Amino acid sequence: WSYTDSGLVNGNDYTYTARVEDAAGNQGATSNAFDIGIDTNGPTVGTTITGVNDDVAPVVGAVANNGYTNDTTPELQGTITSALGLGEVVAVYRDGVKVGEATVTGTTWSFTDAGLSDGEDYTYTARVEDSAGNPGGDSNSYTINVDISAPTQTTTITDIIDDAEFNTGVIADGGVTNDTTPTLEGTISDALDSNEVVAVYRDGVKVGEATVSGTTWTFTDAGLSDGNHAYTARVEDSAGNQGDDSNEYNIVVDTVAPVESTVITTIVDDITPVVGNLSNGDTTNDTTPTLEGTVSVALEAGEEVIILRNGVEIGTATMTDATHWEFADSGLVDGTTYTYEARVEDAAGNRGAISNQYDITIDTSAPTQTVTIDKAVDDVAPYIGDLASGDVTNDSTPELQGHLDASLGANEVVAIYRDGTYVGEATVNGTTWTFTDGGLANGEDYTYTAIVEDAAGNQGATSNAFDLSIDTGGPSANASITAINDDVAPVIGAIANNGTTNDTTPTLEGTITGALDADDSVVVYRDGVAIGEATVTGTTWSFEDSGLVDGATYVYTVRVEDIAGNPGTTSSAYTISVDTSAPTQDIAIENFKGISMQLLVQERA
Repeated sequence: WSYTDSGLVNGNDYTYTARVEDAAGNQGATSNAFDIGIDTNGPTVGTTITGVNDDVAPVVGAVANNGYTNDTTPELQGTITSALGLGEVVAVYRDGVKVGEATVTGTTWSFTDAGLSDGEDYTYTARVEDSAGNPGGDSNSYTINVDISAPTQTTTITDIIDDAEFNTGVIADGGVTNDTTPTLEGTISDALDSNEVVAVYRDGVKVGEATVSGTTWTFTDAGLSDGNHAYTARVEDSAGNQGDDSNEYNIVVDTVAPVESTVITTIVDDITPVVGNLSNGDTTNDTTPTLEGTVSVALEAGEEVIILRNGVEIGTATMTDATHWEFADSGLVDGTTYTYEARVEDAAGNRGAISNQYDITIDTSAPTQTVTIDKAVDDVAPYIGDLASGDVTNDSTPELQGHLDASLGANEVVAIYRDGTYVGEATVNGTTWTFTDGGLANGEDYTYTAIVEDAAGNQGATSNAFDLSIDTGGPSANASITAINDDVAPVIGAIANNGTTNDTTPTLEGTITGALDADDSVVVYRDGVAIGEATVTGTTWSFEDSGLVDGATYVYTVRVEDIAGNPGTTSSAYTISVDTSAPTQDIAIENFKGISMQLLVQERA
């Protein structure tokens, strides 16, 4: 049975009973009593939903209003304005349907929902209700979106960029950088949904979300410390659902500069004719010189010696051992001065101290002057004087003399070559020059040339060739004077050594100890002065003198000499006196015992 009452008054309590009665008014037994109180006033306590809490990894904690969660049993939390009255509860509504009553502690409450579905959004409200069903005011609404599906996009870290001096650009996977704020770049397989992001992780810890444009993304990290760091990335949605991890990309951060110092010790020129080490400030014709240097201690792993030319890096030196290096440059330009420096750099681009400066000037232009060898001068007796090309000399230190068609430049010299080998620089005065050679060997033939060369070793045209033969050995044969003959009457014939003659053109005769060598001769000396060469036949010789003077005494010697003037042994001296004056005395015979004759007085001449 059922019965609907009416007219009850708010605030009164009523007791109901029932019984069966018949038409005659007879009554059966009275039922049990049923008490109710009338309450038509709603609760005055207000309530607020302060948050929704997600406790499902990876993203746990508060879910923002209109936010996303992968928790299908989220916990709502809220407050009430005052303690609840008797029979009052906090009722929780999801999408307008009551789903339960909260657990209240003082003026706070919580409620764990259940059975939420993926892909749905839910709006919660709460209110205080009393036991009569009277509701208080509705709370604020709080909407959450449930998403338990992981993103399907894959992501890749393609590069990490270093923009910190001095090595900038892409850092290779596993590479070294001094950039503590590197920029990661990458791609995703498909465009993101509105609630998805690319999350970047460093060493397993999320450090931020990338900036995404289409299917590419970038992220600049900050605050890296020295050491190894591993990056990964993945797509995550607002509910905390995660796509697959990207590739791992490792970098090593190094912000400590190298401690090694380096020095350029020399620059080597290997282009003829002048080769060898160049001093700082020198000129060279080598457009590919080799730099050499040292470091203070052996380099650490990843460190290199970097070479700078005119302040610009041009390459990396090669270590020839633990502390020595070399670097071959190229492409240098004639007429240009270059300043080299070096320093140690590590793989991260950190730089050690700069080295000393080393300057060279490139000169590949040949001198234009023409040089000529005019003659050689012999100053070794017996023959002293000028030598022509092809001559033989006994002077083992001959002096070459020559001239130029124009004066030398400031860095130019006349270089002398003997048999193609450089032997020295000439002394130049205006457009004439001299050079004294030395150390020439007996029996050798030498060919001299001269070339104008500049400090860089560039050469002008080669001069004429000038040939000399050296002979300092002397002849093997010796000569002697056997006689001096007078053929002027009245007394003719041999003149005795220390004798007197009236012949002003006497003939000397002699012998030699053996046949003469080619180019040897018998040289006749009068009073120590060579007056000619004798006519030689086999091992005998003769020589007719002339121009002798009355009253003079002459001392003759002879010796064999070769073409270079080297003498054999000088002969013994042979002395004669010349007398061409008749006696001036008169003589008479007064008597001779009956014999009459006239005598002619004469001097033997």
